[in-house]
Amino acid sequence: MPLVCEIVRVLRRGAKIGYPQSKIPIVTVLSLFIGAPVCAGTTVSVPTLDQMAGDWIKAAHVLNPPAIDNGRDMIQVRYDLISTRFNPGSTMMPQTATGVPLPLLRLDGQEYPAQEMRWAVYEVRRRNLNCNGIQVETAVRMIQEEQGFLTRITLRNSSNKARHVLVELLIPENTVEKDESGGRASIAINRTFRPGWISIFDPVQKPDWSSQSTNGVTWGWHVSLPSRGSYTLEYVVGSDRVGEAKLVTRVRQWAGTFSKLFDDCKHHWEQRWTETFTPSNGHFSGSLPVFETSDNALRRIYYMSVLTVLSCERLQFRISPRDFLTETDRPGKQYFWDASMMSTVWALLEPQGMKASLRKWLATDLLHSHGINIDNGKDLSGWYAFSGANVFYTTVTYIKITGDWDFLDEVLKPCQETVLSRLDEIAMLWKQRVKRGWTLANWGSPNNLLESGDPSYVGAVASLNALSVGMMRQMASLYVFKGNVKRAKQLRDEADKLLPAVLGLYKPREGVWDSVLEDGTRAEQRHVVDFIYVSQAISPDLTSAMRREMLGFVKHELIMENWLRAMSLKDPGARKSTRPDHGPMGSYDGWIPLTVAEMCRLGDWRDALAFLRRTHVATREGPYAQAHEFCGPTRTTYAAPICIATGPTIPPFEQWTPSRGDSSGGYSSKECIAGGAFADVIIGTLFGFQPDWQGNMFINSRSPRPFVGKLRNLRFRNKLYNVSAGSRGVAIQ
Repeated sequence: MPLVCEIVRVLRRGAKIGYPQSKIPIVTVLSLFIGAPVCAGTTVSVPTLDQMAGDWIKAAHVLNPPAIDNGRDMIQVRYDLISTRFNPGSTMMPQTATGVPLPLLRLDGQEYPAQEMRWAVYEVRRRNLNCNGIQVETAVRMIQEEQGFLTRITLRNSSNKARHVLVELLIPENTVEKDESGGRASIAINRTFRPGWISIFDPVQKPDWSSQSTNGVTWGWHVSLPSRGSYTLEYVVGSDRVGEAKLVTRVRQWAGTFSKLFDDCKHHWEQRWTETFTPSNGHFSGSLPVFETSDNALRRIYYMSVLTVLSCERLQFRISPRDFLTETDRPGKQYFWDASMMSTVWALLEPQGMKASLRKWLATDLLHSHGINIDNGKDLSGWYAFSGANVFYTTVTYIKITGDWDFLDEVLKPCQETVLSRLDEIAMLWKQRVKRGWTLANWGSPNNLLESGDPSYVGAVASLNALSVGMMRQMASLYVFKGNVKRAKQLRDEADKLLPAVLGLYKPREGVWDSVLEDGTRAEQRHVVDFIYVSQAISPDLTSAMRREMLGFVKHELIMENWLRAMSLKDPGARKSTRPDHGPMGSYDGWIPLTVAEMCRLGDWRDALAFLRRTHVATREGPYAQAHEFCGPTRTTYAAPICIATGPTIPPFEQWTPSRGDSSGGYSSKECIAGGAFADVIIGTLFGFQPDWQGNMFINSRSPRPFVGKLRNLRFRNKLYNVSAGSRGVAIQ
């Protein structure tokens, strides 16, 4: 009887956070019960990777299909049952790029689409439960740190009669069959699909027949399926620039040990998952705290955020043996803005790699660059106005958490400045953007700010001018800590001169901020970016009315049921905006946790936490992406459903149709490092872990928290702490 009652409690709790009782898998119910108690006041430790898997999603509802990673590359599945976009070592993938020839699966001469898809960090599954009476489910996994992947195809006969099925696998695009059998099947080789690369397909089960034509290579199997019986086919794909003989040998080895290798793909991810939360783990130079809570929504958000970071990890680049891409389909690219959003997680998990990147970040020309190539350290040309603030605050976070004071005195190459002097210089970059006769800095055009996401967000914007005030004050605090009172006073005086002009941009009773345009006129901005960065930088200077009105704007115009509008539908630029990350029809994923953090800073913990909990529905598709957008004919309403955006641009909202998209998937990035900001907000805001220069670990530690949880093994300056949060605030145990 107690077991039954416990399962009922799990079902009720699942329904409360958005899962209908009829939809909760019994495996999930039992795993929750067996893994840890779930009654009030109890905690649940690190979930398994299977518990973190997404839901089965109807393919018709997926605008950007699932992807997986292996520490080196990524692949993204398509809308059929077996093909993938696999682009090892490429630049950003256009929608037509696939990396390898796209195989075609036919049953009795018929190709079938995937009806449903499901993501797990180690595999993607697709299925069609009615291929003329045959159920087909496929799984694709990547070989760790190799340019190859494995596909398993399972056919099931759901009828009461035996079935005989002709299964064909066609490898197209000038592919040729080569006899490298060694007693097994021949292999299919393509030397032309991707210039300079060779692609090899190797079936594990020897085909009953094969044919070669101008369309490519076809393998066929005559499969007999007894009633309720099943049959499995498997194949390996490898693609590389190496010599053909070397690649053939590798692919043959993979095919010869397919079952073990298939299992190893999962075991590796399980090991990496364990290492992430284990101090002195042998892989990362740090570790992340275990988040224990009975709040299932917050728990899933935290751990999916961490999985997103791990998906972006790459191990082949030269700056650091462990580093993180901004987006997994942009090999080698690390953007300041996106990576800065997970600065606390980065400093805790991989401080050595973070320091190596920061050396390059700090040495870049921040008025002409937006990131670095983590393979060669070169600047990524193209200026984002937020670059300076991103680099500044990320460096400050690293030093405060690690206590690496020597880094401040390190001389950067090639600029030959110390880190301390470079931080001072960055805090004063705004002076180079002030026009004669102006007080505020003019931060440029849409391309420098929010791109086409908000073509009206230009000029002397509130966000960046407020951040300049905040950086000068932060530097003043650092100089006081180091005993340079004179420089500290100079910086505070500069901040005090700029502050009134920033506050003068506020629109009373509206909760929003204006910008000043080139001609000196003002333009209203109803965008989340001002709310976030003004609050972050100068919240102590805001009146109670300003705080109340800013919160009202966010809650009434931006926050929807399960996601955020980056731009209000009332913004003057709303009908011109065409991006899902910065426009009115969705939001960049990183804006959500940053908004929650600032709502808490301005005092609205209750609504902030309620909103954060609701956003857990975004994890049904898998890890956090570049953006989620509102979908379907109700997308302008409060309860509009969300999905990972297909991007990179969307039509103005009055032109949107639910059927847009293409069969290859979009190329708004499927996985984005800014998803780490969700874990950041839980550690840094919900628990208040925001160390200062003096070594105080927490802010507002006595303020009641509207949730109950613990952080186990939180690392601060080479010591580990267990921290609890709840109605009495935050305490070290």
